Amino acid sequence: ALSVSLPDGRPAEGPVRIRLLHPPSGVELIEHLVSGAEAGAWPWTLDLPAGPYLLLVEDHPVVESYHGRMVRSRAHGGFEAPVTIAPHRETRIDAPLSAGAWLQVQLIGEPDADDQAATSPDDGFLLDGQATDAARFVGLRLERPGRWAEPVEFRGHLWGGGGELSAHATNLVVGLPLGGSGTSEALMPGDYELVARTPGGRELRRPITLHAGQTLAVTLGFD
Repeated sequence: ALSVSLPDGRPAEGPVRIRLLHPPSGVELIEHLVSGAEAGAWPWTLDLPAGPYLLLVEDHPVVESYHGRMVRSRAHGGFEAPVTIAPHRETRIDAPLSAGAWLQVQLIGEPDADDQAATSPDDGFLLDGQATDAARFVGLRLERPGRWAEPVEFRGHLWGGGGELSAHATNLVVGLPLGGSGTSEALMPGDYELVARTPGGRELRRPITLHAGQTLAVTLGFD
């Protein structure tokens, strides 16, 4: 029986992403998005086999489903804790969301021949007002032991079909173009390894610590 609250103590109104992981492996066993209507009636309940789990609860953005247009950014961080479900009884859990943490990333460099070969020339992205082809696009993710990698998302613009700029200018994009910069959506505070990978396979790794309520500036150079 799970109750989720905001950093100021008010009940979360949703949407909230709830995940249960297998502790040794980090394999995701259950994922559920609790809507605003469901969140208005905490606690949210779920029947589970008895045993140990890792519980992750995160604030979730509101994204319009047809064009992927952002309606509301993720405003907070999350809650993480090991949970043991006992047999034949209700396990009550209070999950206060942390304040969010943000990454301000600047990417330096140019695409190389492998990046060009790995991408189609008519795919592309537009971030921070700059149109870039897919060869420039660098995927960004956060890794830590016992977890699957988490994407680092930014608010940006996507090219629509046929090379036309989407009429809906704000989308979630997982990464940034070479030569570009941006501030991420809110992330869960904690210790991570930031991984940046170009289409051609060049990869940079940087250990980072994200603190609640703060923005960490990182510059990554692909020579």
